[in-house]
Amino acid sequence: MKPFTSLLIFSALVAFLSSMLCFVGEQRPDAYFSVAILLYFIYTSIDTSIRRRSKMLYLDIALIALFLAIVTYRILQVLGVV
Repeated sequence: MKPFTSLLIFSALVAFLSSMLCFVGEQRPDAYFSVAILLYFIYTSIDTSIRRRSKMLYLDIALIALFLAIVTYRILQVLGVV
């Protein structure tokens, strides 16, 4: 698959999932970030043309760190620590 097509499909998936979250009434921005990050890793593991063309190691590390921070914060909220 061509890289432009891959980016177009990825963008359409992010827009679709974001609109679905908006449709169900989600208001927390961290939910949107988490879904977009998960979609990025799932999509790039299925369609490797994006990863093959550009070295995105630093972006991957930053996204994993952001996702872990969001999940940690949510777990602490559920436990009542925060």
